[in-house]
Amino acid sequence: MSMEQRIALRRAGLSEEQADLVLNEAGQGNREAQGILDSIGEFAEGVALGGVRSVTSLGEGLGSTLLRPVPFVGRGLKRLSRRTERGAERLFDPEGGAGAAGEFVGRLGGEIGTTVGTLGVGKAITASRFPAQYARFQKYMSGSPLKGAVGATVAESPLSVLRATSYAQERGTDFGYELGMEVAGSALGGAFVGRRTRPADPVTRGRFGRIHNFPEPGKKVKEPTGRRQLLGGGRLKSMYQKGTQGLMDRYIPLRLLARQVGGLEGEKMISGALAQMLGSNKRGQQYLSTNLVPWLDEHGSNLDDINNAAKIRREMVLRTLPADRSRGPRMAHVNDAELKKLYDEVMSDEYLVDRTNDLHRFFRNNLETRRAAGIDPEEHYQKIIASSKSSVDDYYTPMVPISTRELDKPKILTRVDAFQPRGLKGMRDSPTKVDAEGRVIRSEPLEDPIEMLALETLQLYDDIGRKRVGDTLFELMGEEVELDGIVRAVTDADIKAQNINPQRIWTYKDRGQEYKFHVLDEDLFDLLKMMPEAEKGGMMKLASKAANWKRRFITLLPDFAVMATMRDVPLYAQQRVIQRGSRSFMESGAGGAIGAVGGAATGDTPEERLERAVQGGLAGLGIGLVAKPTAEIGQALGTITRAKINASNGALIKRVAPIAESLLGGLGDELGMDPKLWEEFVREGGVTAGLSYGRKDAAKLVKNLMNKEERATIFNSVGRGIDILESIGMVAENAPRLAQYRALRSGAAGTLPGASTQEAIWAAQDVTLPFALRGKWKSIQTMSQVTPFFNASLQAWSKLFRVFRGDPKKTMGRGVSESMLAMGTAITAPTLSLWMVNKDNPEYWDRPLWERNMFWLLPKPEGGFYRIPKPFELGYAFASLPERALEAAARAGVIESAAPEGSEAAKDMSESVRAMATSPITGMLPIPAIAAPLLEIGLNKDFFRWKPIVPEYLAQRPIEGQVRPTTPLLARAIGEASGVSPLKVQAVVNSMGGTMGRRVMQAVDIAGAVTDYPTPASQLDVGERWSQVLGVSRFNTQQYSQGNIEFASYQVLRNSKNILDQFNRMVRANVDERALRLFAEDYADELRIARATGSNLKAMNKLREERNKIMGDHSVPQQRLRNDLDEFNRRGYRLGIQAFRNIDRIVQ
Repeated sequence: MSMEQRIALRRAGLSEEQADLVLNEAGQGNREAQGILDSIGEFAEGVALGGVRSVTSLGEGLGSTLLRPVPFVGRGLKRLSRRTERGAERLFDPEGGAGAAGEFVGRLGGEIGTTVGTLGVGKAITASRFPAQYARFQKYMSGSPLKGAVGATVAESPLSVLRATSYAQERGTDFGYELGMEVAGSALGGAFVGRRTRPADPVTRGRFGRIHNFPEPGKKVKEPTGRRQLLGGGRLKSMYQKGTQGLMDRYIPLRLLARQVGGLEGEKMISGALAQMLGSNKRGQQYLSTNLVPWLDEHGSNLDDINNAAKIRREMVLRTLPADRSRGPRMAHVNDAELKKLYDEVMSDEYLVDRTNDLHRFFRNNLETRRAAGIDPEEHYQKIIASSKSSVDDYYTPMVPISTRELDKPKILTRVDAFQPRGLKGMRDSPTKVDAEGRVIRSEPLEDPIEMLALETLQLYDDIGRKRVGDTLFELMGEEVELDGIVRAVTDADIKAQNINPQRIWTYKDRGQEYKFHVLDEDLFDLLKMMPEAEKGGMMKLASKAANWKRRFITLLPDFAVMATMRDVPLYAQQRVIQRGSRSFMESGAGGAIGAVGGAATGDTPEERLERAVQGGLAGLGIGLVAKPTAEIGQALGTITRAKINASNGALIKRVAPIAESLLGGLGDELGMDPKLWEEFVREGGVTAGLSYGRKDAAKLVKNLMNKEERATIFNSVGRGIDILESIGMVAENAPRLAQYRALRSGAAGTLPGASTQEAIWAAQDVTLPFALRGKWKSIQTMSQVTPFFNASLQAWSKLFRVFRGDPKKTMGRGVSESMLAMGTAITAPTLSLWMVNKDNPEYWDRPLWERNMFWLLPKPEGGFYRIPKPFELGYAFASLPERALEAAARAGVIESAAPEGSEAAKDMSESVRAMATSPITGMLPIPAIAAPLLEIGLNKDFFRWKPIVPEYLAQRPIEGQVRPTTPLLARAIGEASGVSPLKVQAVVNSMGGTMGRRVMQAVDIAGAVTDYPTPASQLDVGERWSQVLGVSRFNTQQYSQGNIEFASYQVLRNSKNILDQFNRMVRANVDERALRLFAEDYADELRIARATGSNLKAMNKLREERNKIMGDHSVPQQRLRNDLDEFNRRGYRLGIQAFRNIDRIVQ
């Protein structure tokens, strides 16, 4: 809009500066970013309208088909389809090129979807009722996309002609275009349904799915018959898969390779191994917590003496080894006589002997674990054992020079074999530096053995995880694999004879044996021969820390963990349906029947009983589907809590909240979950959270492991508090995962075949979002490190696709149908029931649109609502958009309700579609956390809500006056001291500190209110103050200064007034008549509204002034404030209704 105005002003003869002045006066600054979001919104509206039209065209076509055999059904179906389409056209009004493109995409996608859906339903019915006909159907439709496309086009051709004819007559469009859309949709949909069938895997069939029979170790998995052919004659990935790899999952080539050689079960195996690898860090930390931490707690005050004693014992062994095993001394600055004296002193101290023996056993256990896992060959293990035994002592700890830390940071990055153990260079004893005559040059400082033990243990489990992926890949490929254009087994002779570049060779090592593979596919090569990560520069480290802290500040608080768990329940329920099939739908059906009977019993008249039965039935369907998943997640919450993730945190929790700990822990016991299951889950790699440590971080690692209950400083106390909050968040995040793991491992009480550990770990990590996954592209990896939740947003979209896709073992049509049915039952059904309860409540209609989109609003008996968070993307699709559609029908008078007359139903629907389309994008803006506050202040834009920080009506005030009645006291104080707008200070705190920052400002307000200092919290009672600090307020609706009806009508009037002011300025600037006429035509409705509703806007402005005045007076008694605000809201509601009626009258 501003560009059109600028052109008109320039054509009128104004200079660029004059045009800028006119536009700035009207508040029409540079809005390119908003323009992008508007285009996205128009595109989303077009997609929605196109999708609806594809469905209504199907309805009209079916109606035309049924006119002769069943006339009343055919006429009713056509009438319903036309009415639905007209309603959609009123709700969605896409404009411009983006809107047209969206409508085309939506129409074509809808045509494809209806084809897939109808064919999928047809196949399901035919398979169960007419198996012979189904086999014939499969013969002609399946096997290749081309066969499916031709078959679907032919099968749907009569219906396509009828649909195109009806559509062309109804809309006056070209018949050829409409028929082309119908045929294209049928062909593409048929191609999806008829794509190549999956390979026949070596499986046994269970009641609810396929479970892999794992081959014996060392045996090659036989290539299944009917194996999928290579894409493009040797290309491993499609363009879509390349994009998925770059954005979301760098391991896509490995999964596809596993599917090539092992079918779907092969892909499951490699995915499970990858999942366990991603959880190996936490597995190592669990081992340290179980074995080393108790030892550190007991002997932490003597670590220096123990470290020195261990070095002395090891040095004595090295100096007394036979000549053929001697590698020279490590402590050259100590002569033999001094060493003997020190050694005798150590050995005479029973405590030091016992403690150093403990270290010896720890290191020996790591060595034996590496040998058992096949990481170190037997001869390497025996060599180290031999170096630990001398004539004086039998003792081993690594003697590692500090200088070897640099060996872990290669100065020139070269490709290395992925999924092979890496170890830490320099961790084994290395020879002392000597001159040409064999004399020691100098003695180097050594790393402390205890620090090296902790670091080596983490690296050990990391190596085990990598080795497990390599083992699984080798097991699937075998020794003689040959996939044209992808990978083939080679020998050293082949490499030499064929002059193969050694850099293209991936080497698999196991117990001293080497197997080599020539990697031909570029994407697989990049994964198997990956480049090590370069060390971060100073700025990158700072940006990463800023992102990590902001992420922690948002997710640390317990109320965030509770909301996240509530959002995870529908996701877990959907995946539970996929696993259990008909059993879950039986639970839902039983719930629906009980709900319908119970609802009908509460009605007095037949009409009431019918309505209550529908309400209760819909609610029962959803509750029946999510009840068992909720109980299983509750089991997991109790089990994880009882397991005491962190010993120190557990001790503190037991002291300050013994009742809560006992209740949560007892919950898992009562519901039958094994208390040791959490330990098994972590041990198998189910938890991906964990910190990474390098050689220089070894001391920090030991410090973090030490359990010191007494803290000397306030900073340590704060750090311990943060640790506790993070543990609470980890409990909530992993509860659905543990529930899924338990279901698959135990066979879900006999209703599921038990799954392998690898499969169960992968399925558990994928219940929510697999945060440990990353895309391949360097830019994506960088932005994921410096931008909070950037990777989480990408993983959410990937997860959304997998949820819609459903069971990958089933065809696309059947999988999508089952998944849509599950989501409709778990989310849409209870949403409709709740809406039927709320539709007659005027208070519901006055809640803000964003709140109705983000939460289910459960009415309280005393007024107000409880807020139940909806899942983000799925909540919009299956809950919020159906609600907005019902509200549109209610406001149109189709459904009897308390909906206010004249309000903009179409605008609510379009805004919800825009929010669904743009909210993930604004949340994924690649803006580093460290730079976001500066950019927000510079652009005066809150990136999260996409609104001005300092609104236009406050921008002209002095800095200290740029406040709202709710501006926190801390922001006001900082602003006054620094000369910065308090609203900008508040924005910086919100941007950097997230939820934690807002909570701190609220706490300061409450502290001031307690001491009778006037703050925004002075107007809250004690319960509301505690509710804000503890986060309980997030689950309750708040009393806003104005209702939704008043706000929406004021925005329309204010925008119209701004356009009228703009027009008047153009008149005063002597813009030519043609430009004025064009402007008046473009904004005819707004100009008429502004000229006719001046008194409405004046009344609303007066009301806002009165409201702001009383809200800014913190000395007003609370009861009077509540009464006045209630009266203001009633006046605002009446003014809003009056304004909308006037707007409708003017426009119509």
